[in-house]
Formats: sequence, C-alpha cells, structure tokens
Amino acid sequence: PEVVSVASLEDITVECPVPFSGLTLPETVMVTYDDDNTGQLAVNWEQGDYQPLAGSYTITGILNLMGESTNPDDLKPEILVHVEDNQAPDPDIADLPSLTGTCSVTISEIPTASDACTGTITATTEDPLHYNEQGSYVITWTYADGYGNTSSQTQTVIVEITSTPEMVCTETHIVTCDPVVTFDLPVATGECGTVPVVQTDRTGLTSGSVFPVGKTTLTYRASNSAGSATCAIEIEVLPEL
Repeated sequence: PEVVSVASLEDITVECPVPFSGLTLPETVMVTYDDDNTGQLAVNWEQGDYQPLAGSYTITGILNLMGESTNPDDLKPEILVHVEDNQAPDPDIADLPSLTGTCSVTISEIPTASDACTGTITATTEDPLHYNEQGSYVITWTYADGYGNTSSQTQTVIVEITSTPEMVCTETHIVTCDPVVTFDLPVATGECGTVPVVQTDRTGLTSGSVFPVGKTTLTYRASNSAGSATCAIEIEVLPEL
C-alpha cells in the first residue's frame, strides 16, 4: 500500500535556548494508506531554518519506509515548534561601579547584559550621559531583549570639586577726591571655572556708588564645596579743601 496522508502533530513549546538536537520530537508518525489502514512510520526530522531563538518554526520530516528514508507521494510530516523567551536579561556586571570625576563626568562605557535568546544587550537610559554640576546622581540602565522581558540596574555618578577658589581684588586701596568711585570688581576662579563672588560687607556700596568721606571697606567672598576665598577693597574719599 501507498501512504496517502500523514496525521497532524501537536505543536511543541520550548524555552529558549534549546538547540535542534535538544528538541524532543516524535520518533514515529501516524500515516494512512490507500487501503484505509493506518500505522506508525519512523520519521527523520530535518533542522531546516530552526534556530534557538524566540519565534515559531516549522520543522519538516522525511518518512522512513522499510529502513530507507523516503518521501512517498511527497507527503512530509510537519511539526510547529514555538520557542519562548521568558527570562529577563542578566547584567554582565552585578554591581556597576560609581563614576567619580572632578568638575564633570561623561559616561562613555555603556553597560551590557546577556540574554539566553538575544545574546548581548546594550543598556539604554533616559538619564543624561554628561554631568557638569557638582553633586551625586543616579543613572537607571534598562536592558530589553525585544520579547517583552526587561531588567534594570542603577549606577551612581559623583561630580566633585577638590580645591578652593582663587580670588583676586585688582585694587585693594583706592584714594580719591571724587565721591563717585569706579573700580574693577573682584573675580574668582576654581578648577572648574569661574566661581561666583558675593559682597559680604553690608554697606550697599559698589563700583559707581557715591562713597562718604573717609575710609570704607568692602569685603567679598567666593565659595565652593572645598572652601572659600576672600578679599577686601578699602575706599578712601578725601575731604574737599
């Protein structure tokens, strides 16, 4: 008798990554002959386009009749294999190191994770990758495998200042007969650039103000987290003769 049909086979579902050799496939399939009799025939399965990645794959077999692989009437048994990915990516570094820099920190090394199906996954984040303000920040990295599974981890970024600012009063003692006194205001710089200067005397007077006769001392301070610097300018207005 000749084989006229092959029974349908139930789908198989496996968890990624299962190689083709690791699949548990039926060794025989039910066939129907032209005389309406049925029986089991051995089958040899071919890998085809199957790969241990998430997705669905149709695997085709060749019937084995009388010890020889044959394909009666071009009838080929098929089985649908569903490969599922239910595991979240596993970060390659369990605890990401803190990143510390003076004045600024730029993240250039993006962490990665390993996934059973996808392989290496590069993290993404919605947080900035450059920081130029002093402080402590936390970056949240996310790993997505493309099949609905995600994992995340955090990394600390610290921007620090290690030295006190330098401050310059270009003029420290001004003697004038004109009560309207104009002078250069102090400037301060640090390792990270310009540092704001604050006038600390409470006179309310500054360059271009009308100063009283006599001596007036103006004081200034510039500060950062490492310390502060100060300087003073003495304005002496002489009386009219």
